[in-house]
Amino acid sequence: MVINMKNWCKKVLAWTVTGAIILSLAGCGEASGVGQKDPAESEEALSEYVYVPQFTPISKEGTYPNHVMFCGDRLYYSVNEAGEGDKPGKYRLCYRALDTLDKEETIPVDLPMQAEGKHIVLEAFTVDEAGALYLVLGSTPYAADDEGFDYAKAEKYLCKYDSTGQQVYCQNMKEAFRGQEDMGLITIRNPIVTREGRFYCTSDRMIYGFDENGVREKSIEATEDNIRQLVLTGENKLYVIQASNDRIGESITEVDVVRGKMGTVCEMQKFAVKCLGGEGQSIYVADQEELKVYDPAAQEFTDMLVWTDSGVEIGLMEAFCMEGEDKIRILCIDRIGSAELVTLTKTPRLEIEGKEEIVLGILYSGDSTLQAAVSRFNKTNTKYHVTLKSYIDTSADYDFKAHEDARVRFYADIMGDDAPDLISLDSIDWQNLAKKGFLEDLNPYMEKSKVLSKETLLPSVLAAYEVDGKQITIPRIFSIMTLIGKTSLVGKEPGWTLEELITLADAYPQAALMPHMTESNALSTCLQYNDEAFVDYQMGSCRFDSPQFIKVLEFAKRFKGIKPFSGNTARALKEESLLLQEGFITDVYGYLVNKELFGEECVSIGYPTSDGSAGIYLVGYDMAGISTRSKYKEGAWQFLETLYAAEEGKIFHLSPHKEVMEKVYEDAMTPRYRYDSKGNIMKNEKGEPIQEPKGEFRYESAIVNVYAATAEEIEEIRSVIDMARPVIPANQEIFTIICEEADSYFEGKKEAAEVAEIIQRRVQLYLDENQE
Repeated sequence: MVINMKNWCKKVLAWTVTGAIILSLAGCGEASGVGQKDPAESEEALSEYVYVPQFTPISKEGTYPNHVMFCGDRLYYSVNEAGEGDKPGKYRLCYRALDTLDKEETIPVDLPMQAEGKHIVLEAFTVDEAGALYLVLGSTPYAADDEGFDYAKAEKYLCKYDSTGQQVYCQNMKEAFRGQEDMGLITIRNPIVTREGRFYCTSDRMIYGFDENGVREKSIEATEDNIRQLVLTGENKLYVIQASNDRIGESITEVDVVRGKMGTVCEMQKFAVKCLGGEGQSIYVADQEELKVYDPAAQEFTDMLVWTDSGVEIGLMEAFCMEGEDKIRILCIDRIGSAELVTLTKTPRLEIEGKEEIVLGILYSGDSTLQAAVSRFNKTNTKYHVTLKSYIDTSADYDFKAHEDARVRFYADIMGDDAPDLISLDSIDWQNLAKKGFLEDLNPYMEKSKVLSKETLLPSVLAAYEVDGKQITIPRIFSIMTLIGKTSLVGKEPGWTLEELITLADAYPQAALMPHMTESNALSTCLQYNDEAFVDYQMGSCRFDSPQFIKVLEFAKRFKGIKPFSGNTARALKEESLLLQEGFITDVYGYLVNKELFGEECVSIGYPTSDGSAGIYLVGYDMAGISTRSKYKEGAWQFLETLYAAEEGKIFHLSPHKEVMEKVYEDAMTPRYRYDSKGNIMKNEKGEPIQEPKGEFRYESAIVNVYAATAEEIEEIRSVIDMARPVIPANQEIFTIICEEADSYFEGKKEAAEVAEIIQRRVQLYLDENQE
């Protein structure tokens, strides 16, 4: 890629290894154990029990629920209820019986959001086994000028109510925070209550304890950087889940509440989504992929289930509870506020009607988007079941050899007789796999599909992922990579040649051409879209001894020893001490932010090309393809329909779906106005409505305000997307040769013409040896 390419030549080696793997393994599926199943995996697949899901939608009342928890046979939560007229908003405390979920009960506790010139915040809420409620309320006075809050006078209260809503106590928590200023800036989290009624909570790195009357006890400082959760086991022991900034994953640490000290630490390789105390001293740990049981005495984890197998979208989990180990209840809430209760019941595998098993191979573990898609598919599909198979564990410490070995196994499996049915194409050389016939053409499936068709998708996005006329994949979302410059410097039309780029740099010798510019970056910028200028693959010839390539070498050398640009980008672009901005555009607002940085008219000129067309990249994400060796291609396509279906709700990122992008554009062009106290739109001295920013975006040390997009700006974005080309890396072995030999010129050991001759000979030899 072109953005931030300080280590481009090193990164090239990974692509070269990939190409070598494909070349050496293609057609050799029987060798080196390729296609052989691991006996341990087969035994695991035939485990005695599975957890079967039942999904129960919950009627939506009020607004999005907060502080969600299970306690006994009830589901508790709070709701922020907006005020009407002069009446302030309030917090409602609610519960639903698990056997009658549709009926919401409100606990009669009066909790206004404003009272006596103070703003009230419900910071924490939990329930004990008897149904008593424990609340932490933050009270912050409004500032004297009614502008903001007076945090120096803020207070916090710990309040207990019985199950009927009658107050038991309400204690000021100031003793717990003695010596700390601006209590309004402290946020209380992770409330938990012991059997004796002792209350514990956290803030930053501190654990605060209060006795059964709400009186402060000892405060305990965590041993790591961040406290994530508190957990109380069945034996009434308190544990803290904490994380360090210096390593991956979290730790489970016992808290000695009597002596006010931290106890035994056990490290987890992964981050926990939720943790829950179980029977005895056990702790249930739900991470992004699995549910496990932790035994503190043995410091061991036991696997219980994989979330995707049970159709649970773990990213939507708000709370869960255990009914022994035979039943698990999970509350999931999606991003548009729809809630459902998932009940997982442990069931003998022999009682379950079989589904056809589809394997999705993924190079790196922990892809939350693919996990969510697998869960949604397994939740609803009655014929097929998708299993994720990852090769590199991203939660483990980095090991270069282990990663390369795993990469070899991944490609070997793809090319073997037991290839995964579906293949995640992110971070791999999918173009080479497609050319060698390992990836299915999706066109026939799209012609029959009622969910995905070419007519409903953006042509440029589809074209970016075609190989020899075959549609290999579709990105779920995408971004644009381009160069942006002032029209006064580069003209109004996108697209330019290498010569024009060099002319611009020559005209402003004291200015930085673009950020992060080094000699290797300059080479990649010049060659990324100029492969055909120096190599004719059809004829098997090259022209690296040409005056044009020598000019490229000379241009790149001017950046030798020059420190990459650092400073205020927006100011430098306006002052023209920085000429070009590297635009990495993930949404409409990202495009508008880049335009705002220049302070005047600018254009997405793109990276230079041999024919002067706009070198604009389209980068896709969350891509998957179907293996040509799959036995369940129809089921694999049904999964892709789930993965690539148009999203609902408010979308900000760039989508391949035409209708979704039209909604994105419409939202971006809808102004946000400033209103007075009577609800009328305020106007300026010219009588024009005063707009509020659509968003504030932090760029370096500055805040960039972005307002509603104009129709002209939306047309610019459409045009940029239409012009975008696929990211197809130049031949990496050839680029490696160029990098290796160019170093001797950059170091002053050889002349440019001499280096060009050596590159010409080496590349021509490579082409001769690899002619098909």
